[in-house]
This record gives sequence, structure tokens and C-alpha cells, in this order.
Amino acid sequence: MDGRGVVAELDIVVSCTYRKRARSAGRGVPEAEWARMRDVDGASADERVRAWKNLLLARAHLRAPASAMYAGDHWTTALELPKLAEHQGWQARLHVCSAGYGLITPDEPIAPYSATFSPSPDFVGGACASGEKALAAQLWWEQITGGSGIASRCTGQRIIVIASAKYLSAIEADVLAAASGNPERLLVISSGAKNSGPLGRFLLPADARLQAQVGGVRQALNARLARDVIAHLDPNEVASFERIRVAFKRKLTRAAAVPHYDRISMDDDDVRQYIAKRLASDGQLSRSRLLRQLRDSGHACEQKRFGNLFNEVRKRVHAQTR
Repeated sequence: MDGRGVVAELDIVVSCTYRKRARSAGRGVPEAEWARMRDVDGASADERVRAWKNLLLARAHLRAPASAMYAGDHWTTALELPKLAEHQGWQARLHVCSAGYGLITPDEPIAPYSATFSPSPDFVGGACASGEKALAAQLWWEQITGGSGIASRCTGQRIIVIASAKYLSAIEADVLAAASGNPERLLVISSGAKNSGPLGRFLLPADARLQAQVGGVRQALNARLARDVIAHLDPNEVASFERIRVAFKRKLTRAAAVPHYDRISMDDDDVRQYIAKRLASDGQLSRSRLLRQLRDSGHACEQKRFGNLFNEVRKRVHAQTR
């Protein structure tokens, strides 16, 4: 409760994660059975949303709670945030920004899906021109939420939005409407996001230099920063968001530069060959361990790209050994 005896409500909004662990009737659900944005036809946003919802409906029998569907360090950390906030005296609610479902709660049942605001075969805007992708993502969010987004459902005194730059761009209008122009109602945590736009005054000063302080992988940086913020968020303090912004600005000033690794880039075929060779000698190697071995050998591959290639090669290897 705040100093007036009023329950202080905190809405925590976090972007969903690419990593999912889809299971139904005790078995894993192959990605070929998921609802995938690449299978959606339609030129306009409303046509694509209707087609997409039909894909999801056709997979209703595969639904599971979002809390069990998403995976990874980002999601695990996000699930901890409401309890941490409650320990600080807040009444906290966790919401998830999903490109496939709109704004949902962790206990909401969802079907396995692949849809994203980031460039990929499952980008929500389809095959639009690169200069139109930001607008396409924004239109999609407006359509998929149907007016029931952050501004209408996050009614607490404070809102923390945790999102990547691509997701933040897609939901920007919704977030601004929720803020009502008040920097003490909204704090946006999006590591490395530009502070020159409309959301600049609400941003937490943060970038990759703070990863060493909060630990974890880069993809979980925003969620881990949020954990640090909430641990110091007092419901009785009027200007707590401003104090936290100032504190993080000082942290950035003192933080060491991000290490630069001079690694050799590899094309997809080279990475596939590397993975196949290593799996042939040790079929139990995990994706993360193998990526670390590749990087330790002086080569470079982005984590998401490596994960996709690893899954592709592992499926082929398993099929050949049956």
C-alpha cells in the first residue's frame, strides 16, 4: 500500500519469446504443425489477421498455458517479476505482448505458433518492402489487439514495459496512450533503444554494457534489468521512476565497454557442416554448448541463426539414424 493506505498496482508488460516448448497429449508438437505466419495469405492487415486467427483456431486442441509454452532465460526471469514486485509492496500483474495473440496473460491458453515483429519468414507484415515493415508491424498490433491492448488493460498506477526495439516500435502508440504523458506512470526497458523518439522520456538508460552487472544471455538483458529495477521500486515514493533513471544513467557512465571479439564469420553451409561433424562425434551436445565451442574456436554465428541451423541439422541426423 502507498502512504495513503491505497493498494499500489503495478502492471508489468513483457514481450514474448521466440523460444517455445510446444507439447500436446504428452508429445512434442513439431513446428510443421504450428500456426506459422509464413502460411498466411492476404494483402491488408485485417485480411491477414482473419486468416491468422483461423490458423490458431484450427489448432485449439494443441493449446497450453502461455507460461508453459514460452521458454528461455528471458521468459524464466519475466515470470519472477510479479512475485518480486509483491515482495516490495506492489499488487502486480504480468502481461505478455505476443505478435501472434496480442496482449495476453501467462495463464491464457495458446496454440503453438510462430509470428514475430522481427524480420523473418514469420514476420507479421508478410513480404512488404523493408521501408514499410515498421508501419506494417504497428498496423498488425492495432488489428490483433482489437482495441484491448496496453492502454485499456493496464490500469495500475505504474507500468513497466520490457521489450526489444522491434517489439517496442510495433506497440509504440499503445504504450504512449497508456503513459498519458506522465514519466512517473511509465518506465520502458529496451536496451539500446534510441532515446530521441516519442518514448525517449520514458526510457531506462541501458545498453549491453550493463549485461556484466545483471548476468545472463543478451536476449534476457531487458528482463534482468527489470528485475534490478523492481527490487528498488518503492510504492510509497512519488518520483521512483525518475530516481531509477538517474541511477541507471550513472551506472552506464561507470560501466566497462562491451568486449569486442574478432571472430571469423561463417556462412550457413559452413555452420551446418560444423554442427553435423560435432553431432556425429557426440550426439548429446546441446545447442548452447556447441555454439560456445564454435565461438571459442574463433568463429562467429548469431545465436538465433545458430539455433535454427542446429535444429535443422539435428532433425536430419536423427532421421538418418532411425
